[in-house]
Amino acid sequence: MQLDFARRARATRPCARRLRLLLTAALGFTLFVQYAKAENANTVTVGAILPITGFLSTLGPPERDAMQMGVEAINKAGGFDVGGQHYTLTLKVLDDESNPAAVGVNAYRQLVDVDKVPVVVIAAGTRNYQALFRRSPLPVLNILDSTYPSILDVDPHVFLLRSDTPAYVPGGVWYLKKVLNKERIGFIGSAADPYSAGIETWVKKAAEAYGAKVVADVNYPLGTTDFAPFIQATMAENPDSIYLGGVTQEVLPVAKQLYQKGIRDLPVVHDSGATPTQAKQIIGEPLYNEVMANNYDFAGTLPETSDNPATKQFYKDFLSRFKEYPDDLTMWAYDTPFVLVTAMQKAGSVTDREKIYQAMLDMPIPPQTISGWIPAEGGKLFHGRDAQTLSEGMGWCSDKKTIAPVFIYFMDGLKVTQDKVVKNACADR
Repeated sequence: MQLDFARRARATRPCARRLRLLLTAALGFTLFVQYAKAENANTVTVGAILPITGFLSTLGPPERDAMQMGVEAINKAGGFDVGGQHYTLTLKVLDDESNPAAVGVNAYRQLVDVDKVPVVVIAAGTRNYQALFRRSPLPVLNILDSTYPSILDVDPHVFLLRSDTPAYVPGGVWYLKKVLNKERIGFIGSAADPYSAGIETWVKKAAEAYGAKVVADVNYPLGTTDFAPFIQATMAENPDSIYLGGVTQEVLPVAKQLYQKGIRDLPVVHDSGATPTQAKQIIGEPLYNEVMANNYDFAGTLPETSDNPATKQFYKDFLSRFKEYPDDLTMWAYDTPFVLVTAMQKAGSVTDREKIYQAMLDMPIPPQTISGWIPAEGGKLFHGRDAQTLSEGMGWCSDKKTIAPVFIYFMDGLKVTQDKVVKNACADR
């Protein structure tokens, strides 16, 4: 009996070996087909115009890096199919040098007229491209420019991958009045900057709606480096809080000089989306941690604070790879290639700009995206042409030199909805 068992065992070994060989061959063939498919794939170029250098250079490079991560994720997954053809993506970023009016428009002509990209991605200065939009219409995805009045009024081909100014600025005023019990706001900004001017408009609207008052409304010329007279004029009105208008590169120098002038007990609010990395870069060591101690920043939600595991993984991957804290803009930038691919698949074309545009108007939220967009009617991505998310107010954690969410909310006009005030936000950092 033992002999029969041994014979059967020896007899089955060749069969097992053949089976293993067949499985290995099949796997190898599958991998070969996937490799050959990727090697033979056509390439679609994602064209982007970003401020890599110049005044807005703390914003452009992270957007570029996050967009590249999105492109790599799509290609690593094997690319995508449109109309029976297989494709991969490549990213081409042109630097507008923070000067869209002079440099950016030339970059637009290169990408649209020469490179023939199906969609162009831009960040700042949307209004500078208006004539070009009309001359060479194609879908335009914007991941930064939330100025008021809305850039969606510039051209019907413009889409915004973030919420507009009215979706987050009023929340900062609401938090000042309802949580911090402040009601005398001193506003400091630059009326010549469209973003700052839009913030100023909505701070005033929100203050009136919530029972607060803008007691000082002070604007400095663009290019100002000494803010002392503007700070002095603001403080002469005895505010109990300060609201700063402008982008990161504008508000953090003002915040620094407020601190240096001894104004350290008043909450300083802005809508810059400043990260710890940017605070350290712009304000400098070791002062940045002290300057930021009384700052509150209201903008889009951050990847680190998301409940989505994929978004949290993006945060870890970006931080590890680029040694920089990823902000809300990086999520929208990462998701941009996925939006493009979904629109092209829905359109059935990678070249027909009008079909891609029409597809974009009705496209669903791509399942691979991490931004946490709130679906429009019917599960669509765009509310009109605006992709919307919750907004988030961030406080500063001095002991850990980082930020933490203190307020999560959504604006319905001037009504705050889905609001969540986070107490002891720094405790879990």
